[in-house]
Amino acid sequence: MGRVTRVAVFVMLVFAVACASATARPRSPFQVNLGVSLSGSGPGVCAVQAPDTARRCTLAEVERFVDPEEGPMVPGHIVLYRLYLRSDAAMTHATGVQVRLRVLSGPNARRGAVGPWQSVDLEGPRKQEFPVSVPFVRGDRVALDMIVEGDGTTEAAAPIARAMSAVFERDDRVGPHLRVRYAPRQNFLDTGRVEVEVHSDSAGTLNPECSLLSGEAQWGLLFDSRRLRPGGWIRFSCHFYGAPLRVARQKASRGGHPLVMVHPIAYDRAGNRGALPKIYLRP
Repeated sequence: MGRVTRVAVFVMLVFAVACASATARPRSPFQVNLGVSLSGSGPGVCAVQAPDTARRCTLAEVERFVDPEEGPMVPGHIVLYRLYLRSDAAMTHATGVQVRLRVLSGPNARRGAVGPWQSVDLEGPRKQEFPVSVPFVRGDRVALDMIVEGDGTTEAAAPIARAMSAVFERDDRVGPHLRVRYAPRQNFLDTGRVEVEVHSDSAGTLNPECSLLSGEAQWGLLFDSRRLRPGGWIRFSCHFYGAPLRVARQKASRGGHPLVMVHPIAYDRAGNRGALPKIYLRP
């Protein structure tokens, strides 16, 4: 392959990648895809028997035998749902299909918030998306209200698969607000640890970063991962021993000034990050 040909191929590849990136749909870090399996039996979905010309149904999400902790952790909204159309011959007699998303609230499946009626394009793509804004919290289930219309001469059913997906977007997008208090000088050359207290305005997990800065060396330190409670103070420690402690002591004995850097970082139950500027402690 000549040089000009190789350059042309490279340019085509770059152009293809650029086009793919431009058309790719960015995924919000606040969104989660929820797989939904709808109830019902038999091949037809909400079938209309002739001579009737319309039928209304509600298909509820099948109870999934999973740990409820795997569901959405915080309040939010269903912002989009996707339906997948089938091409079975028995389902081509529907003349119109309308759908709307409904939430069944709590363990008793009470009828909750509902979205608008939207028309399915029976001649359109096999996957169709419908934007909505329906409140959704842990323990809720998804249901699909449906109106199927036929011509009254034969059975008509909605050409919709019972597997669908919904996009959950959490409402909480703000990380924990933190405060710290600490002694700026701590005898970590003898104790092998530093201690800092942190206050949070929300529940979550504290995952700080700790490093020992000693001359040209920077050592990552062990730390306590702690649970945060809103409105309370907790104390955590960064620990070091062995080579890092030995190098720090040698630096101090030669007139140097080793430091411990602590970067308080916390995540709430929705995965939102909160952090403070790095602080530096002296021995």
